[in-house]
Amino acid sequence: MRFQNRIFFVIGALALVAVVVAAVRSTRPFGQAETPLPTLSVTASTVPTLTAFPEGISTLVPKCTLEGTIEYFVSQGIFRHQNAFFRYENVEDPHDFIFWYISPEGEDVSIGPNRFSGLSLPKGQETLTIGFPAPPQKKEYRLSASIQYPYFINGQVQVLTKACTGSIRLVIR
Repeated sequence: MRFQNRIFFVIGALALVAVVVAAVRSTRPFGQAETPLPTLSVTASTVPTLTAFPEGISTLVPKCTLEGTIEYFVSQGIFRHQNAFFRYENVEDPHDFIFWYISPEGEDVSIGPNRFSGLSLPKGQETLTIGFPAPPQKKEYRLSASIQYPYFINGQVQVLTKACTGSIRLVIR
């Protein structure tokens, strides 16, 4: 019988410890109903799609034309523009580049504008600025240009170049 009393005593002690632990851990006052915990539900959502292009990426293909004549008077160091214009449209970013070409090649010459950062966007017209650090060797040149711009193709940004139509005649006097 003694063995049965010990087992009964051990089970009772464990039950008492469990009740004390449960009472200590309880944060609600005695007799108050337990508040249900909020439930978390998982719902399916869609992956966001690209609805706008990142800033600086063109959504349009720019266009440009060149026309007219520029006379450069070497002895006076001045230019006279005769309806010589660089016209452009659909340019969306002021960081797009303008590349100039001179024919025949071989002269050291600076031609501008070179970026759209100071020009009206998306459309406008500009006269050219030209600089010869040394006296020009030829009597006549042709100026042409292209626009370099970033464009979104098949999920990737690519840098494209669009040649301008026309040219500007540069006459040295």
